[in-house]
Amino acid sequence: MKTTQNNSNVNREKKTFFTLLRPQLRILGLIFLFIGATIQLGAKLMDKKIPEYTSLLFVVGFGLFLIHRWVAKK
Repeated sequence: MKTTQNNSNVNREKKTFFTLLRPQLRILGLIFLFIGATIQLGAKLMDKKIPEYTSLLFVVGFGLFLIHRWVAKK
């Protein structure tokens, strides 16, 4: 009698840090982008100097969003 091997583990995706947090990465990226845009818009409307850390918020937000897209394509 031939026994069949259970191959359920073969097709399983390897769980990494980014694959576990994939839905949260998109939300966090959009939140960082929104906060950076709000601070920049507020500074422009009040005729004040735009804080330097807002560009960092944009980079972090966009980076998180790109990681989310990269994990989705894997």
